[in-house]
Amino acid sequence: MMDIRYPPDPKHFERMNTTEIRQSFLIKDLFVPGELKLVYSHVDRMVIGSAVPTSTPLLLEAGPELAADYFAQRREIGVISIGAQGAANIDGQAYTVSNRDVLYIGLGSREIEFSSADASNPARFYLV
Repeated sequence: MMDIRYPPDPKHFERMNTTEIRQSFLIKDLFVPGELKLVYSHVDRMVIGSAVPTSTPLLLEAGPELAADYFAQRREIGVISIGAQGAANIDGQAYTVSNRDVLYIGLGSREIEFSSADASNPARFYLV
């Protein structure tokens, strides 16, 4: 399930306090071990997410919110590694990803899966 965020209209935004602005824009608890989390922001029509695979690889799927057969059917993905070493398996091709590495996943990539080299020290992938 993907969290969907809608932007406030400009008139409403002018009257929002700090707490309301944080509720609309701040993404909390993004990196959860063993989970793939996604937030679809309608502000820039982009998906922000994370994958923190532990003992089991995590498959990036489209879900009904995207109205697509697969996640990268109509979008490209930037992946930034901010954790331990892991791998991204894209359409059967494995790419080793270390801390601070950046990976580009092109439009049309069908099967995207993330894994960690060590489940006790998992990879942390930031997705945009």
